[in-house]
Amino acid sequence: DEVMNLLLSIEKDLGRVRNISQGPRTIDLDILFFDDLTIQTKLVNIPHERLFERSFVVMPLSELPGFTALQKKFHFNFKFNNEAFPI
Repeated sequence: DEVMNLLLSIEKDLGRVRNISQGPRTIDLDILFFDDLTIQTKLVNIPHERLFERSFVVMPLSELPGFTALQKKFHFNFKFNNEAFPI
């Protein structure tokens, strides 16, 4: 919670305003992992609850040296629907 409170403070200092839930944001800082721990508090869920669904997180993460250690503890999906929908 201490680390998350620090991140929330940084977001606020950088101008983030939380007017719309899941809405656009100036900045968004998340804790994806904390070592290989699973942590759930009122303030934070670690690993981040939606990271496994997001190709823009999983794909770059898979290129990091420590990824093989994470794969031993957590299941990663590599099949994503990344189709763009017309506006």
